[in-house]
Amino acid sequence: MKKIFSACLILVALSQFCFATPDSLKWTNISGNLPNLYINSIAPHPFFTDSLFIGTNSGAFQTSNGGNHWNQLKFGENPDVRVTQIRAEMHPYLDWTVPVLWLGTEEYTFIPEDRLGRIFFSEDGGANWINTYFPKIAVSALEVPKDSSLVAFAATYNPFYNQDGFYAMDDTGWVEYDLTPDDSIAIRINCIEVDEANPNRMFLATSNGVYSTTDWGIYWTNSGSHHNSPWVVIPPRYPEMVYAILLGGTRSEGIYRSKDNGQYWERVCWTVNAMTFIPDYATPGVWYEAIKNLGVFKSIDDCSTWTDISNGLQEKDILCLVQDRRNPQILYAGTTNGIFRYEEIPAAVEQQGCSKKQLFPQEIELYPAYPNPFNAIVTIRFALKQKRGVCLWIYNLLGQKVRKLVDEEKMAGFHSVIWNGRDDTGRHVASGVFIYQFSDLNDNWKSSKKIVLMR
Repeated sequence: MKKIFSACLILVALSQFCFATPDSLKWTNISGNLPNLYINSIAPHPFFTDSLFIGTNSGAFQTSNGGNHWNQLKFGENPDVRVTQIRAEMHPYLDWTVPVLWLGTEEYTFIPEDRLGRIFFSEDGGANWINTYFPKIAVSALEVPKDSSLVAFAATYNPFYNQDGFYAMDDTGWVEYDLTPDDSIAIRINCIEVDEANPNRMFLATSNGVYSTTDWGIYWTNSGSHHNSPWVVIPPRYPEMVYAILLGGTRSEGIYRSKDNGQYWERVCWTVNAMTFIPDYATPGVWYEAIKNLGVFKSIDDCSTWTDISNGLQEKDILCLVQDRRNPQILYAGTTNGIFRYEEIPAAVEQQGCSKKQLFPQEIELYPAYPNPFNAIVTIRFALKQKRGVCLWIYNLLGQKVRKLVDEEKMAGFHSVIWNGRDDTGRHVASGVFIYQFSDLNDNWKSSKKIVLMR
């Protein structure tokens, strides 16, 4: 009876989901030369599309060609340990094309109850690593602020020895902050979310609900129910809102939203077995969600209804889901059997009145940027009918070059580039009107459009 009841509940939960048609098979296995590994964490390169860093149950790996070939990262004396978390962000003042990397581990010994952990740090994209001398407890969560990549926040968890903790890395090393000083039960922190506009404000998704702080972790409040929460998100451009998954049993599971810093939560979607969900950083109201053993779903109405986009995804036991940092049409899913890439075909490829989609554009074209005006990042799309060398520059209104986004040969098809409002030295530019100009390498063809940056 219990199995039948559970199956009915899942069917009811899925009744709000739409299922994609077979022509939307867009998932590709990009495991390349990787063995059959659990992909625990994915960190897209902050600057280059098709460059990824992953943490697996047997070490950390990096690819610079979209997964055709993977190289193992050599950190510490035993790089084959289980890597639970990995992050990649731009360096705040050195070469921003070479990312700062952080990774956390969970290491087992001959004693089954021992779950040791370490955190390593690299300022040069993984060429050299520093042991940060993190407390030797398994790392359950790790977060690095985008504009402060030399700072990190981490969490530990070992249920056998009743060990837990939340830590922040500062100039003196790791500092521990106690979530529940009067509670003797170990709490697992599953996800750390830092407000990019105010790093003192953070949310934690834990086995005991959602916790929040506004003073860098000195004082914490439980801002949600005491149900297990695997994920919490502050959506871009709407930092006053917070979204979280709560697994409170069949009646109360779902995605919840708070508009008052976590004091009150409203359920926006009832679903079961949701593991992770992420906002589309380029389009407000668009979200992606991974549901255990069912695959990946997309919402275009702020989590109210969902469409199944899993067709073609060979493995649906998903451990992590991320969006490419440079191309919002690309998703990466880490599973218990490799890593997969999803890319949406822009609507521009569909011809009205035709039953088939064009695989390639019919001419060179530069599309309007979105969002425009923008605050943090803007997506610029262009199309090529054949392979050719192209340039994409950002200019100010004085005609001065601000940032070179593209200067290379591109394949025929549709392409997207992200500009984060920085110049070629990595510094933030002031608010104003800018021109983005697209041309071929020989200046035989040019097109320009305006964008507005509002900080």
